[in-house]
Amino acid sequence: MKWKDKAMEGLEVIANLSEDWDGEGSPKTDFDLVVVARSLLSGLKDDVTNNLPVPYVCPISGGSFQFEWHLPTKYLELEFTRRQKLEFGDCGMSILFLREEMVGKKPKTVCGELNVWDIHSVIQLLSWFVS
Repeated sequence: MKWKDKAMEGLEVIANLSEDWDGEGSPKTDFDLVVVARSLLSGLKDDVTNNLPVPYVCPISGGSFQFEWHLPTKYLELEFTRRQKLEFGDCGMSILFLREEMVGKKPKTVCGELNVWDIHSVIQLLSWFVS
């Protein structure tokens, strides 16, 4: 089974979480974010992302979730979330990313935000991870 299939299974589990899934009052997962993530995964070509390991798909309080990839010297996190501040014509959703790589004995960390439809930038992050 390919990593994307496993990630889709993880999304299905998260999509079916009930209110207060964490015992701390968190809402259930934002279904629109799940739809966006499914669309993004479906749009990724296998030849570009074929070497990726299966990500850990985990819910985040507030209705968000993230994909996490771990290697001995690299870490990548893509968090699907709603933005607090909306601009005209904005869908209100974004992908926050955190990438970390060990350079010598020190981690080099880069954080940022992507438009949920910016598949090119997501592919660049995934390609960096497996390079």
